[in-house]
Amino acid sequence: MAIRDRKKPEDPIEWNDLKSMRFTRAVIFETSRLATIVNGVLRKTTEEMELNGFVIPKGWRIYVYTREVNYDPFLYPDPLAFNPWRWMDKSLESQGYFLIFGGGTRQCPGKELGIAEISTFLHYFVTRYRL
Repeated sequence: MAIRDRKKPEDPIEWNDLKSMRFTRAVIFETSRLATIVNGVLRKTTEEMELNGFVIPKGWRIYVYTREVNYDPFLYPDPLAFNPWRWMDKSLESQGYFLIFGGGTRQCPGKELGIAEISTFLHYFVTRYRL
């Protein structure tokens, strides 16, 4: 609301405004962690590999179920609690287990677009209904 108050009613929220909304971004990440956008990723093995004593032949298609990572208590203390403050430390977003966008942030070119879309919705909802 502070950003909106500094602007004229007809002025849009800009990309730099969006990037400065640290807590809004934290709420988006925490919401996405609890309601994962992508449950997993489909991959094809490029070579024979062993996993937990099982051999997966080269060329097999496997589905890597990533959703449970978001509920791991070793990675996210009290994982079922809605706690956006855990995201205020920027380094958490860059961890290899940050999988709310499928295969991770480096593998999802649409991550920032997704965040912008959710932020746009939140901005509209808050300014329209003045919660």
